[in-house]
Amino acid sequence: MAFLAVLACGCRVAEPISLSVEDVLDPKGRVAESFVLKAQNTKGKKHRRVYLNAFAREALTAWVEERGDLADDRLFALNTNYATNLVRLLMREAGIKGSSHSLRRTCATMMSEGGVSVRVIQETLGHSSLQTTAIYLEASPANVAKAINNAVKW
Repeated sequence: MAFLAVLACGCRVAEPISLSVEDVLDPKGRVAESFVLKAQNTKGKKHRRVYLNAFAREALTAWVEERGDLADDRLFALNTNYATNLVRLLMREAGIKGSSHSLRRTCATMMSEGGVSVRVIQETLGHSSLQTTAIYLEASPANVAKAINNAVKW
């Protein structure tokens, strides 16, 4: 659950796999509100801060406590192919069509529907181009109607 929760905060499947336990803890040893992905572990080869929602922080806290003091300090002892297949399997069993990348798209769409600016979504996803971010966003008819009704006042 913790792995899925981190993916749903905008990460690519390989990014949380690169994390150590210390990467997600604050100085008091608690799961922090955000963590930094090292440049070598991101697609764009740039450092990126990932912000965690309350659910992701709770799931990570439970995971860190459950895993205990393992010799391996990696947060998730998975490889990319296994993690990708695992997420696909879990989604299929839950009746959800898509892939691990679908969680990233869902994060972007939910942020957009929540009124978050495209620039903030771009930063969240780590895209260097707004054009790339735009590919992730859905403009549902309900969302367009809501925007017109709420933002365009005469």
